[in-house]
Amino acid sequence: MKDILDRISVSANRLLDFGPTLNYSELCPGLTREKITLWQRVTETEFEILALQGKNMPAAKAQGMLYDLSDKEVLSLDRERQPELYLRKRIPVYIPFQDEAGNFMTVYAWVYVGTKKFWEQYIEYDKGFILGKHRGRELSLVERYPDPDPLLHNSYRFYPPSIDTTITGTIPQRIIKHVAYRNRTVMREINRIRMKIGIKRFLNGDL
Repeated sequence: MKDILDRISVSANRLLDFGPTLNYSELCPGLTREKITLWQRVTETEFEILALQGKNMPAAKAQGMLYDLSDKEVLSLDRERQPELYLRKRIPVYIPFQDEAGNFMTVYAWVYVGTKKFWEQYIEYDKGFILGKHRGRELSLVERYPDPDPLLHNSYRFYPPSIDTTITGTIPQRIIKHVAYRNRTVMREINRIRMKIGIKRFLNGDL
């Protein structure tokens, strides 16, 4: 644990990302201290998670992975994400380590938040959102999941929490089945996209 905390403390550029694994050095899971909204966008070749901050949208704390980036990697990622599509901002993030008082430690990390001016054109929402009804076009909400831990309860997670079946007395069976189904669906979609990209690269002679 001390090794991980040392790496976190000396990291010049901590990045919290909510989607599929990135090709950077991983530190540990992280949870936003502020509430945000997570959307997912699925195309023929992409599976993307989009973080947005705005009024009249369902919001929750979001769990992702904390990465350690060099200055060069941050600048490269800025170009890849495109400033007209994403803003990089620093936010407080809970990490799964406790201080002497038993509270979760907090660090600051970069997070890419979608620019409302660009992304809202791909979202249709109204007051029905509050009731869980939405009519997304290219984007759909990432689901929020229950958790016995008050800090994690009703939080967004790209991968649903794995539920220990030995302590499921307080978790309805329908939730357990839904989480398992969601996990299988996500992995099938990612594998489909990876296979399609691999075939395209092979036909193009890139492999």
